[in-house]
Amino acid sequence: MPDVTRLTKLDMKKCSLPSDLSSENFDVLVAKCPMIGSIDLEEEQGFDAIVSLQSLPYLRNMQSDSANLCLQHIKESGFENLDSLELGADENENIVALIALCASSNLRALSLDHGCLQTVNDGIALARLLAAMDVLESLSLYGNLSFGWQAFPAFAEAAPRSRLRFLNLGECGLAGCDSGRALASLMQQMPELCSLCLRKNHRLQNSGLLAFAERLSCHGSLATLDLSCCAASGQVGTGAILNIVEALPSLRTLSVSGNTQLQEDALRSLLDAVVSKTAVRSLSLASCGLSARDMNLQDIFFPDVECQLESLDLSGNSEIGALGLQTLVPWLPSTIQRLDLGDCGLESVAGGAAIAALVRKCSHEQR
Repeated sequence: MPDVTRLTKLDMKKCSLPSDLSSENFDVLVAKCPMIGSIDLEEEQGFDAIVSLQSLPYLRNMQSDSANLCLQHIKESGFENLDSLELGADENENIVALIALCASSNLRALSLDHGCLQTVNDGIALARLLAAMDVLESLSLYGNLSFGWQAFPAFAEAAPRSRLRFLNLGECGLAGCDSGRALASLMQQMPELCSLCLRKNHRLQNSGLLAFAERLSCHGSLATLDLSCCAASGQVGTGAILNIVEALPSLRTLSVSGNTQLQEDALRSLLDAVVSKTAVRSLSLASCGLSARDMNLQDIFFPDVECQLESLDLSGNSEIGALGLQTLVPWLPSTIQRLDLGDCGLESVAGGAAIAALVRKCSHEQR
């Protein structure tokens, strides 16, 4: 290996390095890679004694499954230039201390995915983090399965006004009315929020979406909303989603995929309202149980409608089939630039013919 390299990223995931590995060996490697900007140590506990990371002037992103490891290095070196810190699955025993150290840094992105945040104290600690980190723009808590029970209400209640722009609460155990009201309250404290992920909160259900819609004031910044797999069902669930969308005038990307209990008429009502009443440009109806008979969209995509939709995801609706695509093609608006038909039952000869007809239509419109 040359004395100096231009290596900018070091990925040590799944290297199975021995726990008694001498940290000096790694220090020698780091000394030859002064340009490193991103490093992923995953679970490599053999690096607990590393002192050389503080010598990397371009280090901006650090990922590790060990909160203890990151805690040590942030404490020792400060990492004044670090923009992004991602912690994987960990018992998070030192979460309060870790948050306290992060609060004095210049981090713009913090990921605490798949952790064990669940208590009232955890929620309050996160709120204090937001109060101290005025430059933080992205916070991901994805996969903290018990976060919704006690920690999330405490977090929402104690959260200060924040400049956060990206918030990921996917698979966090949000459930029912209490979580819906807490979500609305939290958004009021985040006027610059432009992306909110709530996917896989299976217990949110209609009651949570209704409570969210009822308490949500007009929010002018949110552009992306992911409500995938939130157990919305029927016309009630659709109505709640539409009420939420109406309070988000800047919304451009909406996903309701995986809500399999949204009935056919409800899905058509949702699509109709999105096309005719909103500025949404990307809509995902993936894995929502749509079938061939739902593809006659003449009454939604009729010529007089000024459609702004550019991306439509219908993937995972295996009952659409060739007949459904054949029915859809004549009414598909020319504004659509991306159409996802993966796993839509088009594997047959008839499906191939329907795809060919779609390609001919798109080619003709581009002339």
